[in-house]
Amino acid sequence: MLLLLSGEGPSDLGRCAMPVGQCDGDAFEAGPVAVLVDQIVQSVLKYSVLRDVPTRLRYVTKECLDDVADNLRGNRRAVSLTGRKQGQETGYFTKMA
Repeated sequence: MLLLLSGEGPSDLGRCAMPVGQCDGDAFEAGPVAVLVDQIVQSVLKYSVLRDVPTRLRYVTKECLDDVADNLRGNRRAVSLTGRKQGQETGYFTKMA
């Protein structure tokens, strides 16, 4: 399992120890919400992602996500087409994921 966290600041999910767009392991300083997510995962999976396998928890900054979204808007080929099995409203969520 890989947990991908993103938030708006260090007071919720945490922050990267160095000013980079994404980090994991020892480079990630967990905030209160990240600890809460880890406790929920620990109650289900019986191991802590933060303590036992810290490289499986990755933090991505909001700025990094904004850059990716800007690149997707400029790339017209990254369009999720609708069809019989995929409705029109799911295209937005598929593209953002």
